[in-house]
Amino acid sequence: MPGQKLPGWQTWGLAEAPGISKLTMTIDTEVVSPDRLGAAFPNLEATGFLASRESIASLDLGQLTPGWREFGMMSFRGGSELTIGRYGAGAMAWALFFEWNPVRSAWEALLEAQDTIRPKLTSLTPDFILPCMFLTRMASFPITVGERGPAAQWVYCFARAQKRLSPLIIGLFVEWMRGSSQAAARYRRLTGKGNPTFLDEQQKALKRWRAIFGPDLIEAVHAAERVEPVVIRGLDEGSSRLWSEGTLDVPERLMDFAAGLLPIARWRPVPPGPETLAESALESLATLAQAWTDWRTAQQW
Repeated sequence: MPGQKLPGWQTWGLAEAPGISKLTMTIDTEVVSPDRLGAAFPNLEATGFLASRESIASLDLGQLTPGWREFGMMSFRGGSELTIGRYGAGAMAWALFFEWNPVRSAWEALLEAQDTIRPKLTSLTPDFILPCMFLTRMASFPITVGERGPAAQWVYCFARAQKRLSPLIIGLFVEWMRGSSQAAARYRRLTGKGNPTFLDEQQKALKRWRAIFGPDLIEAVHAAERVEPVVIRGLDEGSSRLWSEGTLDVPERLMDFAAGLLPIARWRPVPPGPETLAESALESLATLAQAWTDWRTAQQW
């Protein structure tokens, strides 16, 4: 682990795939606990973006691989945020950088890395799935100064989607841990956890997914040797289907669940659905879901 210049901070590399990409995370250990579910990314609503690690030179994040690109995001400690003119400031709680060989896009590098690496357990915990998807998608948008660019406009929906989808993502990981693959068997052996059990909220989330999309993703996860890329692709494809399949039935009782998925495919450089969305549609998952409903109603499928 690289050393840190500030006391109480830790920095380490994650999911490193030689020649493809690497994640670097640095945290204030007083407020961030990556090993505890739900505590790896506090205060996501205050997320901002960083073009390079030079922005936080007080921490030793190591050197960028020559010729590679990087893109990062960070958040403040809760209650420390303030606005100075048009800019946000505060005491940083965590930062996550993705660096990649630019022969491919950041998103493609994330997927290729996850397909390639072979960790003893997992390369990403459930908490990291959506933040890594968001970070690598936002890398295709320019960072704007003095105005809310595309990346900044999506921050609140991303933060709410992280909370809304957490039971689903954890449930998919539990399904994998209980699964038939050699990797899952190794995970059970090395952790000594045996077959983990589902919490009620995870079972409900998986049932809701099946009701909308069918069992394919869950069955694929159960048999997967690498769970992370299957989950990442599955969430992205599920969101895309919501925007592109007019005959896909989403019962009213499942709209709150589906709303958590709606932002994901809209993070693509060329997203499915309407060409543009009003910024007001991104104020919450509820307003995004209403915009989605109105758009579907107006289409001639």
